[in-house]
Amino acid sequence: MNQLPITVQKAAQQLGTGPVRLYRALREANILQSRPGAKNLPHTKYVHAGYFQIANTQYRTGPVTHNVQKTLVTPLGLAFIAEVLNGEHDMDTNGHLVATKQHRVPHQQNAIAR
Repeated sequence: MNQLPITVQKAAQQLGTGPVRLYRALREANILQSRPGAKNLPHTKYVHAGYFQIANTQYRTGPVTHNVQKTLVTPLGLAFIAEVLNGEHDMDTNGHLVATKQHRVPHQQNAIAR
């Protein structure tokens, strides 16, 4: 299994949606920033959680070189995004994502023989 991060466009393709819709959904969920100069970059906590990486890239327009940052999705991030799109996370009153599903811990049976 490939453990390298992928572009948001490739992630959208794997999730069965388009990149514009995915970017919009991630901004609305407050996962990606929407401010000028950082549009579509993940908030730091999602980078620290291992869901995204930020790559520094360049492109040229004539003689001018532009430095830009590009959002990449890790395999862990792809699973996280799928959960967000499936409604398994909700926003709290502070605008933070919280899990809506209760993760059940299997009940451990008493190992003591009676």
